[in-house]
Amino acid sequence: MTHAALAGVGVVVTRDEPVAGPLARRLEAAGARVLRWPTVAIAPPADPAPLAAALGRLAEFDWLVVTSAHAVEAVAARVATLPPRLRVAAVGDATADAARRAGWRVDRVPAEFHGEALVAAFGAAGDARGARVLFPAGDLAAATVPAGLAALGAEVVRVEAYRTARPTLDAAATTAEASRGRLVLTFASPSAVDGLAAALGPAAFDELLAAASTAVIGPTTAEALRRHGATPDAIAAPSTLEGLVAAAARAAQALSRRSHPMSFPRQRPRRLRANAAWRAMVAETTLSAADLVYPLFAVPGEGIAKPVASMPGVFQLSIDRLVEEARRAHSLGVPAVILFGIPEHKDPEGSSGYADDGIVPRAIRALKAELPTLLVWADVCLCEYTSHGHCGLLTAEGAVDNDATLPLLARAALAYARAGADAVAPSDMMDGRVAAIRATLDAEGFAELPIVAYAAKYASAYYGPFRDAAQSAPAFGDRRAYQMDPPNAEEALREVALDLEEGADIVMVKPAGPYLDIVRRVKETFRRPTAAYQVSGEYSLIKAAAANGWVDERRMVLESLVGIKRAGADIVLTYFAPEVAAWLAEDARR
Repeated sequence: MTHAALAGVGVVVTRDEPVAGPLARRLEAAGARVLRWPTVAIAPPADPAPLAAALGRLAEFDWLVVTSAHAVEAVAARVATLPPRLRVAAVGDATADAARRAGWRVDRVPAEFHGEALVAAFGAAGDARGARVLFPAGDLAAATVPAGLAALGAEVVRVEAYRTARPTLDAAATTAEASRGRLVLTFASPSAVDGLAAALGPAAFDELLAAASTAVIGPTTAEALRRHGATPDAIAAPSTLEGLVAAAARAAQALSRRSHPMSFPRQRPRRLRANAAWRAMVAETTLSAADLVYPLFAVPGEGIAKPVASMPGVFQLSIDRLVEEARRAHSLGVPAVILFGIPEHKDPEGSSGYADDGIVPRAIRALKAELPTLLVWADVCLCEYTSHGHCGLLTAEGAVDNDATLPLLARAALAYARAGADAVAPSDMMDGRVAAIRATLDAEGFAELPIVAYAAKYASAYYGPFRDAAQSAPAFGDRRAYQMDPPNAEEALREVALDLEEGADIVMVKPAGPYLDIVRRVKETFRRPTAAYQVSGEYSLIKAAAANGWVDERRMVLESLVGIKRAGADIVLTYFAPEVAAWLAEDARR
């Protein structure tokens, strides 16, 4: 492995063995000068009785879940062999290798080395509900895995397998090392971050972070660093030791840029802003019609173009008029549309949403017949089709029944696939919906059909005008019990990880504008195709301000979309798509 940026760079490995050794060898092979600063030392549990008691009834458990080699060693030291029916799940190759050395059969190891990926793997397999899980871990281990498995329906018993002690580090020596320049700190766990902070003390740790750059593995480790007031310079993608080495190389490049500041008057950034040609040539973010997806609303009938009062310029369209509007957008360079349907009738089960002759399948067939090169996405949800306006079936108590809804969502996706959709886009926010849809599509011969998952969809006030357009407002209550809570960011990463593990090909953040931080974190963490939906409220706010002469509509729309792209979105869903495509073409002709 070669990473030129690491040649001669001091790279700090903060983990102890057995992770430190493999990571150090990979860094040295890349040319780095490795410094081992272990931030944790392992000690026996404060009270060994709970661990002994749990291991005494090991045969009662379905799964043994371990997230560190130390947990493996703690169990193996007390149990000679595992019960035959007990399955083992491990986070990371080092943990899995330790388990195999102990003679265990390892049944599940996620591709990425963090707890969220393990939880997502259980979600994709669908075998957590009702399972009894033993989780032996260190006293400082994050709650990500047990909490995530419990959320999937598992009964989790967490016991302390070892204590994490803090070794002493020489703060003056570490600061002196940083002062030499070109120092990268690597962190493979939240405890490593907290351990280094505790070992050095707040002042010395802050000084070290100011002088060095940082590379981390996994979203919880990145968040631990942010809690200490620092932003990671690079996040491993994928979350493996190889990914961490690549992240360390990117962090070294960032450090090099910081170490050579530009000075005035030699450096004048304005030189490259002098005219439109220069600005276009050095633009770091570009917006193209090819980035856009145009939402359309299909209604029964013919010759219908009913304006949506709260969304000027948006219409409910009969299929004949919808084809015309899609043709107009496609002729301007818009490559894709996403369809929402308003059915002839609604019922408590939302049956029109998964009928083969429903409004959306009919619209798909018409579009593919007339515009075969247009990509047609189909939104998958039941809210437009249920008489109560919620996104799934209801229990007798009026709550949305997650698991009973999954087969209906899969039926809807299958109906759209059979009609010729180029992608299905589940927006319902039911747990496990991507796995259910993927399994159904694969079984029915649609293994190549992409799934665009509304992975981080927030319960937002910005959806108001859409509910007029789709006639999908809830008859009672709201959707906060299944859509995400706006204050939460870590939860968004867990949702995205679950959807990717379940088979999503593209993940989406919705809304876009108020959640650009989420777009950025999703893209940086997962490095997968990422879409963002500029929703109806964002559209209508700009339209209202422009109608009052308060803003320049064209400039504001383009700036808002560039901001979404700059945050990390590869694809933007926007009601402005045809206008934007025309504006961009106009600009290109100048």
